[in-house]
Amino acid sequence: MFASAAGFKCQPTSHDYMVVKEKAAVHAGFSANARVVDYVYKNNKVHAYWDCTNSSGNPWVCIGSCRVDDESISGRWVYRGNLKG
Repeated sequence: MFASAAGFKCQPTSHDYMVVKEKAAVHAGFSANARVVDYVYKNNKVHAYWDCTNSSGNPWVCIGSCRVDDESISGRWVYRGNLKG
């Protein structure tokens, strides 16, 4: 486990997923309340670099510009429920 604070857990990963939702939001953080920065579309493949579970227990993956450390968490995050694989 790399980062774990304030009820969230993160670990590095290297995994390919397929988008299963028609239009899945890409967020600036691993929360549905985080700013939407882009979208990924059904049947597109994304590569996850970080796998995190937020303080609400929801699983998210970082698919780009990932930074996860004690000072900050940033990147392009997709809710794992919108992905298959």
